[in-house]
Amino acid sequence: MSTLYCGIDAGSSNCHVAMMDEGGEFVVDTEIPTSELQLIAFLESLQKKGESVRVHLEAAELAQWIRGIIVERTNIDEVVVSDPKEMAWIAKDPHKNDTLDARKLADLLRLNRTHPVYYSDDKKMQSFKKQVQHHESISAEKARIKNKIKASLRTGGLIIKNSCAYSKRRRENILESIEDQMIRESTEDLYGLLDTTESLCQKAEKRLRKMAKNWPIIEYFMEVPGVGLIMACRFVAYIQTPWRFATKEKRKIL
Repeated sequence: MSTLYCGIDAGSSNCHVAMMDEGGEFVVDTEIPTSELQLIAFLESLQKKGESVRVHLEAAELAQWIRGIIVERTNIDEVVVSDPKEMAWIAKDPHKNDTLDARKLADLLRLNRTHPVYYSDDKKMQSFKKQVQHHESISAEKARIKNKIKASLRTGGLIIKNSCAYSKRRRENILESIEDQMIRESTEDLYGLLDTTESLCQKAEKRLRKMAKNWPIIEYFMEVPGVGLIMACRFVAYIQTPWRFATKEKRKIL
């Protein structure tokens, strides 16, 4: 049985698909709509010809979704998702475009020059990891808003170096101390954003606490001095299982 090497450059509207045979000749070079039904139909049409098909993707926003479709809904022999930072041939090409990227993905797979990242097939783990990333994103946004508040206060002549700058009890006095009305009103808006973000962060943490019950190992991690709920959840979500690593630096995690 011959092998076909398929490179898919995924976009929000269309996916460019390039496929080459074992001799390095392109047998498919086309574009299909980015949809589950279109991907399944296209890949199944190749399998009907009797070839063994291997697929190569770049790790990006759509990669996990496309990989899930291929793994769960088709009989494709292998799906490899590579770290784009490790593929300089694609990332640093000044003539980068969808067609060229798809062709290079196929060729790299044929030459076995991939840089796989790990994706779990466990739906609960996938959901848990997304929740951890969601909490991290909101926490980072909250930190940015706090920095903006201190910067806004400095433009109004107030230098507050500790967390008192965010205190709800002191806000009224702080705002009254700002003479410039425009700065005062914009700072008040930032306080409103901070309150909203803190509320969202608390909700996200509550969901994490609930989901963490599915993995008893998190409680064991929290027994380590200095390790709280968030750190333990992050470790489990990103590492998932240390046994998948052949060496400490073997694989990347996305």
